[in-house]
Amino acid sequence: MKTSLKLLALVATLAAAGSGQAAIIVYDSFQGYTTGNLIGQTTTATGLTGAWLDPAPNANVAYTVSNASAMSYNAGAGNITVSGGTQYGLVTAGPAAGPLLSAANLALGSGLTVGTGAKYISFLMRFSGTLDASDQFTFHMANTNSTTSTLRSGVRESTGDQAFVANDSSSTVIATPLVTANTTYFSVVKLESSGINWTQATMWLNPTSTTVEGGGAEGSAVRALSGSLAMNYLGFKFQNADIGDSFALDEIRIGASWSDVAVPEPTTWALLAGSLTTIMVFRRRRS
Repeated sequence: MKTSLKLLALVATLAAAGSGQAAIIVYDSFQGYTTGNLIGQTTTATGLTGAWLDPAPNANVAYTVSNASAMSYNAGAGNITVSGGTQYGLVTAGPAAGPLLSAANLALGSGLTVGTGAKYISFLMRFSGTLDASDQFTFHMANTNSTTSTLRSGVRESTGDQAFVANDSSSTVIATPLVTANTTYFSVVKLESSGINWTQATMWLNPTSTTVEGGGAEGSAVRALSGSLAMNYLGFKFQNADIGDSFALDEIRIGASWSDVAVPEPTTWALLAGSLTTIMVFRRRRS
C-alpha cells in the first residue's frame, strides 16, 4: 500500500510538472497565428504583447507563418524532445539589390532587466539556402523596436557554416559541429548579469539533458555583453542574405532556469506517468 501511494504521488508530481510551466516568462509556438504574413499579426503567446513589427520594412524580405515543413528536435540519447507543432515563423529573402539588414520584432509583456538573475532562452532554428559573405540569420533581442540587437543567436558564415552568439558588434562561433541547411537545431542561451550590467551570453547547440545545464550539448560558445538596457523585444534578424535564403524559428521559450526551457514535451511526461500508473495497478492486483 505504501509503495502504491508513493507511485501515485510521483505520478501526480510528474503530471503537474508536465502540464504547467509556471516559471516560463515567454512561450511562443506560432500555433496561434494565421498562416501567411506575420507582420501585423497580434500575438496570443505567453508573456508577449502587441503585434509583430518590422522596424526596417524591406520589400525583399518576407516574414510569414508557415506550415510547409514542421520543426522538431529529438535528443536521441538524452530526454529532450521538442515538437514544433504544425506552424512556425519564417523569414525569406527576395531579389534584393545588395545586402539585407532587417528585423521583425514582438514586444515582451515585461522586459528582461538586469539584476533579476540569470535568464534562459531556447528555440528551434533551421536555415535553407547558402550561408556566404557573412550571412547571418538570427533570433535577436533588443531594447527597442529596431535592427540593433542587445543579443543575437543563430547561424552565420564564418569558417564554414556555424552557430553563434553575439552582441550587436561582435560574435563568438561554435567551431564544431558545423551546421547544415534544412536541419533543425535546438539552441539554449543563458543570459547573465551583474550589478547594473549584462555580462555574458552562453549558447549551447543541441543539449540533451533536462537537468544538467549544457548537458550533452554538441557545442557551446560564450560572448561578452555590456550595458544595462532592458531587452523589451524579441524576433528575427536577417543580414546579408541571398535570394531564396530562409530562416525558421519555433518553440521560443524564456525562463528563469535551465529546466524551464530544456524540458521534455508534455507527451513525454504523460507516457511516463501512464507507465507508472500501470505499474501501480499491477502491484495492487498482485497484492
